[in-house]
Amino acid sequence: MHPRLILLMAFAGATLTAAQISLDATYTGFRLDDGSPFTGTIAAGWCPCDPIAESRSALVFDLPAISGTITAAELRLSLGPDGFTSPQSSETYEIYDVTSPISVITDPVSNPAPFVDLGTGTLFGSVTIGPIDEGSLIVISLNAAALQFLNTASGQIAFGGAVSTLAKGSGINDQEIVFRNLSGDNLRQLVLTVEPSAVPEPSTALLAAAGLFSLLAWRRRNG
Repeated sequence: MHPRLILLMAFAGATLTAAQISLDATYTGFRLDDGSPFTGTIAAGWCPCDPIAESRSALVFDLPAISGTITAAELRLSLGPDGFTSPQSSETYEIYDVTSPISVITDPVSNPAPFVDLGTGTLFGSVTIGPIDEGSLIVISLNAAALQFLNTASGQIAFGGAVSTLAKGSGINDQEIVFRNLSGDNLRQLVLTVEPSAVPEPSTALLAAAGLFSLLAWRRRNG
């Protein structure tokens, strides 16, 4: 077969493969239900301490302009060797959308409004965490609602995290906290799988015409 015709056929059958993009969090922290802000760890849960309080996580990422469609996304969060405490065998950690401005989420001033936002709204994913998971990487697959959000967002974005299975006991041993991470690695990543935008392909008719023209020219040159 003529080399040019082979090349055209190969071009017509070419496919683009998906790529992964890993983004490190640009801000992490948590808020207590009285509005007190803390940066660094993303501790979420319940502490019958002084004050008695529930806490919720905040994670901020800088989403670049992406050429293509985000077809899958997951949060990868390291759980330290001391990252789980609860009288229960496990706790459910949920990820939510955040509608407050990023500046409000990261503001070091006490404000209870961000606490509410970090654990309500559209659910983006969840995971069950127990003591067996300490010292490991927690992977939270984000759902279709999250993908829709990511495919229309750009710039700084935020996620909230809350424990939905809190018993809220009053005893000293009734603490229920995930991602305390008093020691160990604090990996906080958003990993995106992106399907590149399709390169416009010549129509079938145009390919056929080009192939036929190339074949005729080759035959003419070779007698």
